[in-house]
Amino acid sequence: MGSVRRDVARPDAGLGAGGTPIYGQQLAWIVPLVFVAALAVTGWALLRGTSDRLPIVASSFTIAALIAILGQALYPALVPDRTASADITVATAASSDLALTVMLIIVLIGMPLVVAYTAFVYRRFSHKVTDSGSQSAYG
Repeated sequence: MGSVRRDVARPDAGLGAGGTPIYGQQLAWIVPLVFVAALAVTGWALLRGTSDRLPIVASSFTIAALIAILGQALYPALVPDRTASADITVATAASSDLALTVMLIIVLIGMPLVVAYTAFVYRRFSHKVTDSGSQSAYG
């Protein structure tokens, strides 16, 4: 049996601004509640079995809520270090105003192009393939 490594434990993990525990704040409980609700809807939709969209959307919310819970647990460190002296925190990971402005312009131009291309490809390939009676080279 393995033992718990105490040198990896972070005393400030899961603490919000000002050093208060993150789940001591009432708004922090929204994400775990969304996770539980999305998980319940996923199970209910899979057992019901009538629609394909509801289980996919509910499981997407479940995954997003799990990632958000992980972010809450690690806050303020985005990438924690064992010693907490070399953490990449929200403040140290921030870019300059110029870099953020350039990225915003790129996103505002590029995102509509990606959405338009995705919609085009979805419409092009959304029809079911039917056998037109032609002979295939594979027999």
